[in-house]
Amino acid sequence: MVAWHLLDTPRTEAAFAAAVPLHGLQAWRLYLGLPLSGARLPPGGLPEVRELGFTEPVGNVHRPVAGGAVAEFPAAFAEVRDGSASTAARSA
Repeated sequence: MVAWHLLDTPRTEAAFAAAVPLHGLQAWRLYLGLPLSGARLPPGGLPEVRELGFTEPVGNVHRPVAGGAVAEFPAAFAEVRDGSASTAARSA
């Protein structure tokens, strides 16, 4: 099961995993981070992301976040499938 956190609370992988733990699910639970959020915020933090969104929401925020997540997914999935992902990035 793959899940991406929200841009609002819970806005990090760890916060989302805590909010939606899915402990009874008999499957790998992979909580992936999103571009422009969590540990990957730009230098100006949330205020910079908000300003980018106010300026051009689709081009500056939606496309990089959603498109980036889609682009990064094959490599993230391969890491889990091949067993090379850190245990911090996945939950058994």
